[in-house]
Amino acid sequence: KSRNTCVEYAFPAASIFKIVTAAAAIETQGLSAGSPINFTGRKHTLFRGQLKDAAARFTNTLTLEEAFAQSINPVFGKMGVDLLGKKVLEEYASRFGFNQPVEFDLPVAVSRMAVGEDKFEQAEIASGYNTQTTMSTLHGAMICGSLLNGGNMKAPVLVERITNPTSRVVYEGSPKPARRVISERASAELYKAMQATVSSGTARKVFRGANKNPVLNSLVIGGKTGSINDNPRYDWFVGFAADPRTGDTIVVSSMVAHED
Repeated sequence: KSRNTCVEYAFPAASIFKIVTAAAAIETQGLSAGSPINFTGRKHTLFRGQLKDAAARFTNTLTLEEAFAQSINPVFGKMGVDLLGKKVLEEYASRFGFNQPVEFDLPVAVSRMAVGEDKFEQAEIASGYNTQTTMSTLHGAMICGSLLNGGNMKAPVLVERITNPTSRVVYEGSPKPARRVISERASAELYKAMQATVSSGTARKVFRGANKNPVLNSLVIGGKTGSINDNPRYDWFVGFAADPRTGDTIVVSSMVAHED
């Protein structure tokens, strides 16, 4: 019997968890998309030495928006250790719906996150550089959607309404009230960072030429990528498109698992 992989499985969340870390840092530390951030070493590695304050000649400086867009692991690792810590990471993971059931018309796998006292483990979790933090693709869409709703997370609805041929509503769902996850300011800063992911970050190659597409060129597009090798390799994209003329928006969440 086939199963619905969109809701019945949770996969390593990888760098999608950086959304949670960034939100926590923006709210608890007063950071913004333009805040300067330092890191050492390569962008997509995470070693213990990269969590230390290094000599100036080994230090790179960029903004939080750039670090998010380029998915720079040591930046988010240092955030997890120096700015947030175990309790804050747990609090914001819970806010975004980790370790909690999702109310939906179909059974949804619970997204999991657990963090111990070890500092390097906290860095791994904050940067998404681990395979134990897991999430469903539906949950990925919910997280992304909260950034479009001013920091409010809406419960997913399978069927919103059904109308008959004369446009009379014959069924209307009863969606649960949205709950506040983060502040409106934090959601606005992340909204900008996700646009940078598409324009100049890890998703830029995929969206190259979007300005020449008759549909995409009029939309505001943003997202977050994630990838991790755990035999198989998992590749994520959660993102949004918004039409500034009509106010219409759509959220997408996709995960591809590769064999050898």
